Amino acid sequence: MFRDPKFLLNHHVVAGLYPDTDVDFPSPATTPAIHMSCYEVCTFFFLTGNSFANGSTDLVTVEACDDADGTNAVAMPFMYWYCPSSTTVDAYVGPTLTVSTGVTLVGLDNYIYAFEVTAPEILTAGQHDTTNGSHHADWVRLVITINAQKDPYAGCVYAMLSNPRFADSTMPSAIV
Repeated sequence: MFRDPKFLLNHHVVAGLYPDTDVDFPSPATTPAIHMSCYEVCTFFFLTGNSFANGSTDLVTVEACDDADGTNAVAMPFMYWYCPSSTTVDAYVGPTLTVSTGVTLVGLDNYIYAFEVTAPEILTAGQHDTTNGSHHADWVRLVITINAQKDPYAGCVYAMLSNPRFADSTMPSAIV
């Protein structure tokens, strides 16, 4: 039982990419698109385990899109933090603002990465004209482009949605 019963009223955890002992996600590995209509902030967490050579050139981008299928996906800027050697350290480096081209990961040996966007940033990034007038994206997803020459490592991605527009004991699903 949670000590703070309000925690789950103020946060919603969504599975992104399930744990894999040798990250062999298809490249690019894409989380399900998350609907942000009920939340202000989306933070994707990428947790890695032991890497044999502690090297990486995997590229991470965040995309705003129109729907669960990723229609009209566009890469967008985002804030990120990382915690090197997370099994012995809990001090994060950052925050750092990226450009829409994303960020190349600096290491994978027991790292925690946090990639964060807000609902207004998603709306702005996904703004485009349609035949019916202006449209704004309100879905977001994380994309990891895996380096084919990478060293094996363990990893998974989950998202934490925060600051709900309204808190209810049963929040609607954020994924389809």
